[in-house]
Amino acid sequence: MFSKNSILGILIVCTVLVFPSFGFCDVIHQSFEHQLLVNQPSQSWEHVIDLPENYAQKGMFFIKRNFLLTLPGFLEVEREEFKPTYYYIKLRIAKVLPEYKKGKIDIDLEIGNQAPNTPAPNSPTNLSLSSATAARKPAFLWKGDSKYTAVSLYDFETGTTVFERVVDNNRRVSVYDEDFLPLHHFVWGLKQIDETGKCSTEVQARFKIENQNGTVVIVQE
Repeated sequence: MFSKNSILGILIVCTVLVFPSFGFCDVIHQSFEHQLLVNQPSQSWEHVIDLPENYAQKGMFFIKRNFLLTLPGFLEVEREEFKPTYYYIKLRIAKVLPEYKKGKIDIDLEIGNQAPNTPAPNSPTNLSLSSATAARKPAFLWKGDSKYTAVSLYDFETGTTVFERVVDNNRRVSVYDEDFLPLHHFVWGLKQIDETGKCSTEVQARFKIENQNGTVVIVQE
């Protein structure tokens, strides 16, 4: 369940600052802060940052975006969409144990009148699953040279999306932090994303979680 507005037990701090940068471009800075109290379940929040009308009238548009998470692992980026006239982001705090969780994200949106002429990022490589986590709580690993990586987990049989995250590539790991996965067959996919929102081709790998002689294991394919 998600909400676009503040509700009981959730703190949202939103600040908007516009910094001129000597006639070349401007930067809009916006922050969001969310929390879950001890007895609150996992939750997602959606936010949309629109291009200010005065920039649109000048023929300007969003050309780059960057975000920084405070306490990553508590608040995560579930999904985003970067367009010339708006930026959409879906944030999530996943919680299995009854505990307090809090996180903050800072977003910078650069505005200009010329889109950067950059090629699409290369696809991630060296996809693997960490051996340090439980089979039903996999951690996804990769190598990549772009700014961000979009991680998606799909049900192999139905193609349904099970899990999504957008990760700052400095981490190069995304841990499945929802309820335990069932014994099943899955596909996971990765896309590199640069600051301008350009994406690489998605690469995929498969695994299954099964019971082998009374022990639940993860089998990479």
